[in-house]
Amino acid sequence: MNEVVIKPYTSIGDYTLGATRIDIIKKYGKSLSSLEDNIMNSITELREAKELVYNKIHRSYVLDSVRCLKDTSPIIGDVNIFESGPDGLKAMDCDFIEGSSYITFRGLGVTLGGFGKKKIPEKRILIAFRRESLGKFEFFARS
Repeated sequence: MNEVVIKPYTSIGDYTLGATRIDIIKKYGKSLSSLEDNIMNSITELREAKELVYNKIHRSYVLDSVRCLKDTSPIIGDVNIFESGPDGLKAMDCDFIEGSSYITFRGLGVTLGGFGKKKIPEKRILIAFRRESLGKFEFFARS
């Protein structure tokens, strides 16, 4: 499994939230797969079992969130999130919004899905995001 250390609101593995797409390409090279969404002004790249999502801010695409897919082992502190599930994160962050499919942890800057009663297509997923996107992920958990 691909271990991914998450520093809340800061980084996911080697990727720094808020970095521009140009900076990430300079440092790590072009991704093998990318999808541009002109309606949402976003670009999604697949890198090492993670989806990097860039949103257009002013004139640059900025790394807004990273989706850790089921083939990763996301870790915050000493907690392997996919092994511990939501309970491991609830012990670390009591400020969360729990919906039918997703839970957003405000203090940790992550949304966790696939552990609730309503199953989601991706099965287990963790999305780490920039502090500026907290409102979007709070809404996401409620819907």
